[in-house]
Order: sequence, then structure tokens, then C-alpha cells
Amino acid sequence: MSPFNTRVYATLNTPAARVTIGGATRYERTAAGITSAELDDRDRVLVEEFGFSEQIVAQLPPDDPPAPRR
Repeated sequence: MSPFNTRVYATLNTPAARVTIGGATRYERTAAGITSAELDDRDRVLVEEFGFSEQIVAQLPPDDPPAPRR
């Protein structure tokens, strides 16, 4: 099983950055580099920043937690 099967992934390209949501993490790639931050509210970010409708986001299942590292 891949994390792509158990978490939401979305990418938004803007003139200044490429923003990706991977599960509960937000990645931002700019000319200065890549930053990441844990999300408190994935659904809010998908609606407010990515422009998804509230109806679509409400249908998404929760992300599975990451598997423990061995």
C-alpha cells in the first residue's frame, strides 16, 4: 500500500510557488527553496487556498495516519 492510496494529495501552481498538500503536511516550493508545515485543518486549506468546494471536501475520507517507521 502506498501513501498515495491512503491520503489526499493536491498541488496548486502559482506564479510564485508550487504548493502541495500531502496528507496533513503542506509543502511550498519557491525560488528560495522548499518549506513544509503540519496542517491543523486540511479541509480548510483545501477550500480556502486551493479553491475546492466545501461539498467536495466534505466527501473526502480522513487521511490514514502515517505507518510507524521500522
